[in-house]
Amino acid sequence: MWQTLLNLIKLAFTFAEKLQKIDATLKEHSQSIRDLTANQQRLQFEFLLQKERDAHEREKEKLQLEIKQLREERENAEQRRLPPHSDKKAQEE
Repeated sequence: MWQTLLNLIKLAFTFAEKLQKIDATLKEHSQSIRDLTANQQRLQFEFLLQKERDAHEREKEKLQLEIKQLREERENAEQRRLPPHSDKKAQEE
């Protein structure tokens, strides 16, 4: 009978130790999950920022192209309005 009681006490201590180890492991895993969640949120935020930067860059390039086209159109229109360039030597002869 005493041996059975002693075995039960040993078993209880063994279970308590295992439970402590499981609890410590669970805390480590919980911290890992929190870290992963924070990293995922940071990456998602960075992705959205990069997406916005890319959109702004595309808009900037589009506007630069439009400016270039408008300048070319203005130069072409000015050239059509100006009288033809005459050479002074040709007029003297």
